[in-house]
Amino acid sequence: MSWFETWFDDDYLALYSHRNSAEAALNLPLLEQYLPATSRVLDIACGAARYSSLLASRGFDVIGIDLSWSLLQVARKTVDTPVSFLRADMRALPFANETFGAALSLFNSFGYLESDLAHRSMLLEWRRVLTPHAPLLIDYFERDALIAGLERHSVVSTGDSTFHIERSLSVDGLRIEKRVAIQRPDRPDRHILESVRLYTPREIGELLQ
Repeated sequence: MSWFETWFDDDYLALYSHRNSAEAALNLPLLEQYLPATSRVLDIACGAARYSSLLASRGFDVIGIDLSWSLLQVARKTVDTPVSFLRADMRALPFANETFGAALSLFNSFGYLESDLAHRSMLLEWRRVLTPHAPLLIDYFERDALIAGLERHSVVSTGDSTFHIERSLSVDGLRIEKRVAIQRPDRPDRHILESVRLYTPREIGELLQ
């Protein structure tokens, strides 16, 4: 199984606890500049639904999808706005053509796949479910800034968990890799390898074209 099929659970939420609704609220005005009023919005890889919830509170009809059953369960328990959630793979969306007036891919949820061809195929699938001229908003890191400021090693402690994180570039320089060792007193250590494609703005533009 690919790393993104097993990683997104309670450990993930603990490590990225700072990515919360307060942070999402700061970005909401920027998103709203590009979203057609009252449009049906697809939140791709919605996670615990911090953006889905805020957009729904602003009058948008939001459907959030994620592959992680664990994160969707958290979303269903905590979101108090009218959002529909569905467990689905962003590579094969269970929707009819031209269902949505906008789509979101936030918190670097683009770049997970193994090849440029796979990413292109996924973008075509996203395009299929969007109406003509509908916006697709992708939140993605800036490659050169990430490489220049790369923190090679860090340790994060939260609750009863300790995360030892090693960051590096892949041998070919095309991916950012994050090795996470998770220590908890109640279980054996767990190891995760995140691997995300490092696209330049030009490469992203070519894929979208």
